[in-house]
Amino acid sequence: MNDQTLHKIKDHNVWRRLAYTALFGLIYSFADMVLIVLIVAQFCFLLFTDEKNEELTRFGNQLSNYLFSVLQFLTFSTEEKPFPFAEWPKTEPSTIDITPEPPAQAPEEVDETEDAEVAETEEAEVPAPPAKKKVSKKKVAKKKTSTRKKATSKKV
Repeated sequence: MNDQTLHKIKDHNVWRRLAYTALFGLIYSFADMVLIVLIVAQFCFLLFTDEKNEELTRFGNQLSNYLFSVLQFLTFSTEEKPFPFAEWPKTEPSTIDITPEPPAQAPEEVDETEDAEVAETEEAEVPAPPAKKKVSKKKVAKKKTSTRKKATSKKV
């Protein structure tokens, strides 16, 4: 080994980084399980109350941002250590509306003549697909044998 490699192996910063990587790997595993529990809880809340829980949404946003910062550190994208060595991510609740829509109401009765007119105009607007040529299997077989005969006659 050369002196430069030995110096890198003895460097305390490299070993400290390994310790932080192991620590944040464990933290990530735990936080990932918490995120799964949070997802199930939010789904159950939505299922039984037809509304999302704003506190769970806020915590879910913060936790997902935290997991992102942990992954950035673990993949060496940044040297900035996440929480508990930095502040916990602060985010506002998502603006995505996940509240289910009310069921559709039954359509009003429509005059049958209007339906027939709509159906006629829809049929007129759709172009017909192009017709395909039908080739018999015998013709295909003749073409194959004739091209083989030409190829063998050129070789001779």
